[in-house]
Amino acid sequence: MPRLARPHGCPPGEELVRAPRPIVRARIGAAAFTVLLVITLVAPVVIDAEAMPGLSLIALGNLLLMGFAELIDASSRGFLLAVRLGGVAIALLGLVVLLL
Repeated sequence: MPRLARPHGCPPGEELVRAPRPIVRARIGAAAFTVLLVITLVAPVVIDAEAMPGLSLIALGNLLLMGFAELIDASSRGFLLAVRLGGVAIALLGLVVLLL
């Protein structure tokens, strides 16, 4: 069974709590998911369409997981882990709502 690749020198279980890296990819991800979230919240009002709560929750979860979790300070590892796991939970909830 192949093993999943881990960052070099990173002990098992540390992948979720590693220090954030404020790189360009994190900034672009935060901006893109923020725009997607705003569009999913504003579009139903502007074009008089049905609300899209599933897509809004998925955008919010990905915004927390891929954007803000990489941009916040790494001094509080517990808070960083809570933001990342909260983002995953919100995105999964959005997927369930979208599929129903």
